[in-house]
Amino acid sequence: FTLRSLVAVFMSLIIYKLTFLPFEAVKAGIIACWSPMGSLGPAYTAYHGGDVELASFANTMSIFVSLIIIPTLAIVL
Repeated sequence: FTLRSLVAVFMSLIIYKLTFLPFEAVKAGIIACWSPMGSLGPAYTAYHGGDVELASFANTMSIFVSLIIIPTLAIVL
């Protein structure tokens, strides 16, 4: 989960610093970096014999974190 957050921060910084798009498009790109993980993760994990409970937990936590970060980004940006 921490790795996903670090990747989201890194991608957000890249979008913010290195794109020449209008600021509204930059904001949309940054918010998209913080969107929840795909809901097919637990099913894909079960198909390959992985830990379904852990995959479900990570999916749920990504939704909760996104519910906090996305509105904050929308207000700050």
